[in-house]
Amino acid sequence: MRTELNMRVKQRRSPVQQRSRDRFEAIVSATSQVLRDHGYGQCSTGAIAKAAGVSKSSLYQYFPDKDAIIRVLVERAAARTRLVIDEHLDELFCQGRFAPDPGLQLRLLEALDEYRDIASSLIREAPQLAVDRYFMGIEQRCCDLLRAYVNSNPDLDFSPAELDALLLVITASYRAVCHEYLRNDLRPQRESIAATLFNLTVGALRGNHEPPASGV
Repeated sequence: MRTELNMRVKQRRSPVQQRSRDRFEAIVSATSQVLRDHGYGQCSTGAIAKAAGVSKSSLYQYFPDKDAIIRVLVERAAARTRLVIDEHLDELFCQGRFAPDPGLQLRLLEALDEYRDIASSLIREAPQLAVDRYFMGIEQRCCDLLRAYVNSNPDLDFSPAELDALLLVITASYRAVCHEYLRNDLRPQRESIAATLFNLTVGALRGNHEPPASGV
């Protein structure tokens, strides 16, 4: 079960008519812009309502506070990141390959970069939102993928306990790296970080730290 689904926002009212949906989206979009421009500390419901061109009373029809709106943004960012990963994996499977290079890790970091201005502010200023937890679905996707790969390759001889431990270490490493990547501006190191994550994964699967010559 994906943890972020259990953290779904309890909105006061769901938009039904087109006009309500447009207002809802305007509020969410305005929140994103205010966060990018001013950070979490200055992202008040008043600032959001003004940027969205609605009254505060209209905003409160849909959301009880600013954190509820921000959670919608983070859920969408996590969903978008999972989609990017799945699209890349679909391409590899269509080609009959499995992660032959750091492309998957690079796509992950690039997807996180789309939300850097928002996420970095939230990680530093709003730890109560636990932004990282919304991306646990991505970790589960990676775990499922690696487990399926190991189970389909008899030459990779792991006991169930060894495989569970391996997946724990790999996903915890990815989580920590992604946290620091968002918290700090590590874009100049993006390619080297992606390559290191790739080598970590391949090394754990193959028992070495060198990428395979012809793909995993």
